[in-house]
Amino acid sequence: MKIKRISASSCKTFIKCEFAYFLNYEAGIRQTSNEKMAIGNVVHFALEMWGKAHQGNKEGTKDYKKSLRKEYRERRPDALTEGYEESVKVCSHCPFFENGSCNVLDEKIEDFEGCPKMPFEKCIKLTEDVLERESNPLEIYKILGVEQEFNMKFGDCPSVGYIDLISEMNEEVIEIRDWKTGSYIQTYAQVRDDLQAKIYDIAVKELYPDHNGIIVTLDYIQGKPVSVAYSEEEREKNKKEIKELIQKIRNVKTPRRRRNDWMCKSMCIGRDNCDVYWKKFKECNFDVEKYNKIEEDNNRKEDKNGK
Repeated sequence: MKIKRISASSCKTFIKCEFAYFLNYEAGIRQTSNEKMAIGNVVHFALEMWGKAHQGNKEGTKDYKKSLRKEYRERRPDALTEGYEESVKVCSHCPFFENGSCNVLDEKIEDFEGCPKMPFEKCIKLTEDVLERESNPLEIYKILGVEQEFNMKFGDCPSVGYIDLISEMNEEVIEIRDWKTGSYIQTYAQVRDDLQAKIYDIAVKELYPDHNGIIVTLDYIQGKPVSVAYSEEEREKNKKEIKELIQKIRNVKTPRRRRNDWMCKSMCIGRDNCDVYWKKFKECNFDVEKYNKIEEDNNRKEDKNGK
């Protein structure tokens, strides 16, 4: 399979399912948004806003709930899931109801289905769970970077990404922090083996070579932060592991797909959609150009018949 660049998410996708990797990173068919993804994006936005405020002017955080509402509207998926549209509106005592409108969505209540109160309040709660900690990571250390970009290479393969928060604990030690808004919490052993932790550690060592210690923290907001550190020897092993994974991806001629399980439903496009794409790509030998041409021809025929 082709590989333009490597990232923690693309590595994990390949390990979970080769066909999911093929769809996402070669065919450009990505998972549609859902309410959990929208909540995660909004909370990341809020914590990014607070992190940047702590680097400079805190005035930007005064009415952060207003900014959250705007971000939530932009992130709100077109096809809402998890019973959202069936949730009953109880507007009479709702703090977001004003003059016949919902000021979360900035729409008249008769113009949309369901109630956004619960998911939006979850965005606020997750954000404030971080801000109200006794040891708020946005306040106790010097912030070096918020949504810090990195650009490096594993052999001839580029790796580009953004790190939520980089802080200087002291002159010797840097902490990387990645916010996690989901309910699943990895163990210490799982985090040590997590490709995201390994890639971020390698990237930050390149960005800040004068710091001897790097701590990687995956901050599970609904649980607790889990922190790991790698020795220089382990870092070199991790680089080798990632290079071998890149070669493994390149060596795949025909992608396989995993058995139907919970990951197919909650972390991918769903098995029904997968079956459709699997049949179509199998018929054209996983040739993306051939698939795109067939789809264009079919769309043209549908348009012609529609007229």
